[in-house]
Amino acid sequence: MGSWRTGAAFLGLAAAVMAARPSAPDSWSWLAVGAGLVFFVFLYLHQRLRAKLRRADLRAALYARGRELRQLRVPANLKTRSWTHELEASAEWRDLDLGGEHGVFRALAFPLSTGGLQRLGWRLAGGSSFKLTSVPQAVDLRMRRQQVRELEKRHLLRRRFLQLSLRMAEEKGGHFDSEELRQQLSLPIAKPGSQPVLIAIALAQVGIWLCALLQIKIGFTVFGALTLALYGFAATRVQFLSAYGQALSLARSLGALMEVTRLAQALRRSGAVELSRLLQGFWGDTSPEEELKKIERAAGALGLRQNFILHMLVHLFLPWDLFWSIRLERARERIQSEVGAWMLGLEELEAAAPIAEFGALNRDYVEPEFIDSTDAQLEAVDLSHPRLSRDRRVGNDLQMHRKSEAGACHLITGSNMAGKSTFLRTVGLNVILARSGAKVPAQRLRLSPLRVETSLRPGDSLDDGFSSFYAEVRELRAMLSRAQERELTLYLIDEIFRGTNNRERRQGAEAYIRAIAATTAIGAVTTHDLDLATLESQVPGLKNFHFKDEVVEGRMQFSFKKEVGPCPSTNALRVMQLEGLPV
Repeated sequence: MGSWRTGAAFLGLAAAVMAARPSAPDSWSWLAVGAGLVFFVFLYLHQRLRAKLRRADLRAALYARGRELRQLRVPANLKTRSWTHELEASAEWRDLDLGGEHGVFRALAFPLSTGGLQRLGWRLAGGSSFKLTSVPQAVDLRMRRQQVRELEKRHLLRRRFLQLSLRMAEEKGGHFDSEELRQQLSLPIAKPGSQPVLIAIALAQVGIWLCALLQIKIGFTVFGALTLALYGFAATRVQFLSAYGQALSLARSLGALMEVTRLAQALRRSGAVELSRLLQGFWGDTSPEEELKKIERAAGALGLRQNFILHMLVHLFLPWDLFWSIRLERARERIQSEVGAWMLGLEELEAAAPIAEFGALNRDYVEPEFIDSTDAQLEAVDLSHPRLSRDRRVGNDLQMHRKSEAGACHLITGSNMAGKSTFLRTVGLNVILARSGAKVPAQRLRLSPLRVETSLRPGDSLDDGFSSFYAEVRELRAMLSRAQERELTLYLIDEIFRGTNNRERRQGAEAYIRAIAATTAIGAVTTHDLDLATLESQVPGLKNFHFKDEVVEGRMQFSFKKEVGPCPSTNALRVMQLEGLPV
């Protein structure tokens, strides 16, 4: 198409040159006109074709992202350098693979704004806002789930928004910087009370021209001097020299919000009740679309200064820049008063849309049920890990409640590689997904609005001089302290006190389990110390479970199923023997 368009242009140019000869026949003129018409037709078709190809590329990119998103995988070619979150250093983000280059956060993050990325991170962390101290109640989590459900049902609108996110990432090399927009809006263009100065200058200019027409020299001089003085005073109150650049910056920043406005209005028309309440700032008299039109008009008018002669001629009659700078300041004030509601709606939409896409791609997943209870509860049927392929997943049942026979503290023993650690990660990640509004791979999941605390992979720190054992001790101390504050907490501890000798590990683990089992929290602790299984008869609410293995024809086999009671066997020596060690 591009070649045809270029060919038509050259043909038209050649025909026009031939038609310019004095004795040229009229056919050359008709050929030039025809080639020009063909060129414009090709230009129109070429632009439409490029737009279609661009949309096709976005659909292909979204399809590729969707294949990875289905299992919460991060695409290999995803640019993630600037996608960080302040919680990435926390134990839960490390232990449950939420953070890091290949974490769940990056798998879900469709970048449109910096605030949206932070909002998604805080939603995964379990907060109802940007503060973890603001813990949502069951009603809040049900409302969050309803927002995601409404997006799941609106396939085309959801995918339009995700495609917008991908396009913004490609065009801006990262994402729309919402903080940059707020900084732009914090810079006033005109001080309050500038309107009377504008009126005074306009009247002074009228006086100049009246005196000029009536040939009143003194009046002309007086009004001219007054106009210059007023302009000097106005320059101290109105930044009309920098207003044009600020108008262009605001127009660019609001461009993405205008497209979100159209999507918000479409969601409202589709009957999405919770999303409409969330996005209500995007319609009305002060919407991004209306304000963008006003700013574009102001930018176009202020752009008159690009033509120096016309700019000077206009200013002989009107205070043009001053007038449009004040108009721009009014628009800036209106936007500044509403941008908080706009960005809140956009950021929540950004956090909900990829979670909804995840649910739509996994139609066999179940919606979590949230319990209005002051007691920590967790009940799951056939719960499996969402990042494992379907042919490798093994579902397990789980029930934790202090006031039931299921118990509040599960002590899990078992062989190496039998699935203890994976089970803890499965429980923790699915609870976090449920709190964020997502579906989970299970037949049923009922839970209180639990806060997840983990100690699965304590790491050493060269910078702080901490060993992995000391890091684990600090994590467990903080976990116990929060559990004693009577919060609805789910704790998950893997290989408790693994970094010390047998005698002290046994003594320390027993003391810690007794202490945390006495709190209102629920959770699970894994260990290789089979002697700890005797605590079931001594600690109220403690229940024994295990994962076991079998050796069949010289090969170890694992069922990865959680069973009741302490583990009846171990496999460490068998693993060593199978690998040829002299034991």
